[in-house]
Amino acid sequence: METRITQVSPVEYELEIRAARDVLEPKIDKALKAQRQHVTLKGFRPGHVPLSIVRRLHGRAISYEVVDNLIQETYREEVLEGSGHEVMGSPTITKLEYEPEGDLSASIQFGVRPTFEIKDMSVESLTRLKHMVTEEEVDEEIDRLRASRATFTPREGPAQDGDFVRADLQRLDDATDAPLIGERQEGVRFFLGGELDPNVKQALLATTSGSTVRLSLQVSDSEERNRFAATVTDVQTRSLPELTDEFASSVTENEITTVDELRSSLRNRLQQRWNQLLRDRLESEAMKKLIEAHEFEVPHGVVHIWLDSMIDDVKRNNGGSLPDGFDAHDFHHEHHAEAEEMARWMLIRDKIVTENGLTVNDDELDDAFSDTGRRNEQSGQSVRKMFEKHYPDMIDQMSRRIENRKVFDWIFDQFMVEEVEWTDDREG
Repeated sequence: METRITQVSPVEYELEIRAARDVLEPKIDKALKAQRQHVTLKGFRPGHVPLSIVRRLHGRAISYEVVDNLIQETYREEVLEGSGHEVMGSPTITKLEYEPEGDLSASIQFGVRPTFEIKDMSVESLTRLKHMVTEEEVDEEIDRLRASRATFTPREGPAQDGDFVRADLQRLDDATDAPLIGERQEGVRFFLGGELDPNVKQALLATTSGSTVRLSLQVSDSEERNRFAATVTDVQTRSLPELTDEFASSVTENEITTVDELRSSLRNRLQQRWNQLLRDRLESEAMKKLIEAHEFEVPHGVVHIWLDSMIDDVKRNNGGSLPDGFDAHDFHHEHHAEAEEMARWMLIRDKIVTENGLTVNDDELDDAFSDTGRRNEQSGQSVRKMFEKHYPDMIDQMSRRIENRKVFDWIFDQFMVEEVEWTDDREG
């Protein structure tokens, strides 16, 4: 048997395998003899069916199985164990020429980890957005909490600003104003306030149970609008609970006992949310600039791993199955560039981790679990060991999260970072 490894690109190699018939036949004969032990045929004792009959019955399938095993074994010995290459992704058989009782000629293409250096990013800039939570934001959060505990009572009289109106909607033909069969929705609820379309709000104000009005409603996120006849079935007025210490205790299940403590807790929670949101934006900007700065080829097998992962996401978001008519080939073509960018980023990230020793140790994991343990008077170490035993995936997720933060902290130090106060993108 002959083998040869040749480089076909900076990150792709090819293993060629050639095996003559006289090399394959002894292996096939051995496999046929093993198969004979399991062949039962009328007129012969088990395990004693003539080899010629076993060959006639199973020879073709056995031959292909032997060849497949030979290719896999040769790839393992020549590439995974003997070549010294750091293989990435799954190998691909690019050529397979074989017929039973003939010679074998096969080629396997495999990818290797790219060789590159992390570039100096000290002349590049990042914009770190800052935002301090305002009292107005805390007030809005409290209003949402009060709204979640609101009580509703039937309105005696016409609907007013801030009421809830429930109506049955019948879609109408735009040209004839006639009802469209099968285009009816019952019990649709409207809040006469907030971000409700002003035209819809105006049409429903002053209505009572039994009133019918015409509405023009926008379809999803498009500019298209449909006309409806809305028959009001219910008008309710909303009463919000008073903001008292008792309310603060109720909404926090007695963890907080005063309004001042509630405001402080909400402010801290909102600030954490803002800090994470703005950090996510900074990480995205840094990641994009690093990807743009590092132009190197990515093994096809690694890109395909990302594409398959994206298809898994489609399946997961569609209830566990792919949508009807889903074309994997078209999906791969459409999302190839995106998958290649993500693969490149992970290679950059891995190199940063390796070169700077940014792996996560047990002490760091203990610290991460300490908050969880504090609630139950357990140490972070005991909580970590409990997760290692019962929920090992959670340990991996936590470790990845800590490592990711360490990676980006290191990355931010490589850039010039300018701090800028956040402004609402919707303003202006």
